[in-house]
Amino acid sequence: KGERRGPSEPSMFSGAGFGGARPQRDRRFEGAPPARPPEPRTEIDEILEEALEEEGGVLQPNDFDAGAKRFLTELMVRDRAEGTSRSVEALEMVFKQVRHKERGSVRKWPAYIFTLLQRFDPQLCDELAARKAEADRPGAMGSRAGRNEAPKDNDVQRAWEYAPPSDGNSKQVLDRWGKPVILS
Repeated sequence: KGERRGPSEPSMFSGAGFGGARPQRDRRFEGAPPARPPEPRTEIDEILEEALEEEGGVLQPNDFDAGAKRFLTELMVRDRAEGTSRSVEALEMVFKQVRHKERGSVRKWPAYIFTLLQRFDPQLCDELAARKAEADRPGAMGSRAGRNEAPKDNDVQRAWEYAPPSDGNSKQVLDRWGKPVILS
């Protein structure tokens, strides 16, 4: 009594005369935008899943949002380059901080985890924020906006100053803004 039936479960009206042969549609999602395809799994997703399984605490994989994953990924890249293990230390610190917590004691786990990571390495966090702000800025190298903007006058002048002299094997031409380009 009062139970909702899923779209595949028979209802008391699915017998003869009540449209039993007609497939039922789940109308709860009509008009909703189509679901986005899942993002491809990354190395950090695999590591987090394994670490969360081992820890067995209150944390879930979706508690680590894109910012936390970007932070941990950057730590992993630096670990490989410098021979350190700061990414492991960061995860261990997060696990240590949440061991005594209950799931209901934190309203927004992704925000809480990111705050813990920020405290672990504030300098890296600032660096990543500056990098993201630069990438999001209109006219930035990674941005589509501003790609066709002409360079400023001092950019053209500086390009001419730093252009290598043309030798017999290459040809020096000008691009559409007057900056020198070497064709080999």
